[in-house]
Amino acid sequence: MSTVVIVVGLVCGGMAAYVAAMARVMNKRLTCPACGERTLRLRSLVRGHHWPPQGRPIDESLHRCDACGAEFGRENDGPLVPKQAWDEGARGEFPKAIALPPKER
Repeated sequence: MSTVVIVVGLVCGGMAAYVAAMARVMNKRLTCPACGERTLRLRSLVRGHHWPPQGRPIDESLHRCDACGAEFGRENDGPLVPKQAWDEGARGEFPKAIALPPKER
């Protein structure tokens, strides 16, 4: 009888710790690249839905700024990508533009 109580207590304690950790992650605020305010909130998270040939699964998350309303997508802990580009399939950092002299255009 006491073993059952201990097991049930451990399971309930583990579940409570998991819920508390997820609530903390969901309420963490990032700095918005559009307005600079620390009001970027995690809207949704898809955990490890695609396995690359090697390495860890890829997590995708969507974020929205409470201050300016800008939306961004993110892969794992990579850079934030504007929602419009994210919906069109952009992932990771955008290449930086380099101005070429007129002769090379």
